[in-house]
Amino acid sequence: SREERSLRQEVFAIHELAADHFHQAFKAATPVGDFMRAYWTGSRRFTPELADEFRIGAAAPADDGLGALLLRRKFSEDALRQCGLFFVRDGAMVALGSLKPRFRGRLMIPIRDHQGRVVAFTARQTELTPDDDPAREAKYVNSPETPIFTKGNLLFNLDRARTHVGEGKPFVMVEGQLDALRCWSVGLRSAIAP
Repeated sequence: SREERSLRQEVFAIHELAADHFHQAFKAATPVGDFMRAYWTGSRRFTPELADEFRIGAAAPADDGLGALLLRRKFSEDALRQCGLFFVRDGAMVALGSLKPRFRGRLMIPIRDHQGRVVAFTARQTELTPDDDPAREAKYVNSPETPIFTKGNLLFNLDRARTHVGEGKPFVMVEGQLDALRCWSVGLRSAIAP
């Protein structure tokens, strides 16, 4: 229906804005940005260029204004409830105080569909993940299923890897997103991950 298409378009737009928001936070000269870049280049041994290429991001340990940005852009209440980026209590009106960020203090890895559109995120726990995070003990937290993201229907990096496969060059399935990024960084461009 037109309403479903419109909702999906809004959720796609929200994810693009969120990916830019998290990536800018990663690049910012702030304590969070500095920490995440040091984690990316030091602990994980990835390059800044790879972070730019894949729009790696940073979610601050406290509310960093993503909800306020999206409210200013006048996204519908349905889209904000269903995008998966926030916890919103049932029955609560969608407003600045009711949009509680799902991802806090985590390294953000955008997940793209086969067309290259950001549809979800994988969020890696770091030392900045706050103690009151409901998923504090989980090393990785993924976006929940949304109108644009169904977990079992997507392979990480498929949009890029598919252009590097062919006769004698098969896809290479690896365990996780960072494994696929490691493969990409050393020239194995056909790596995908569930």
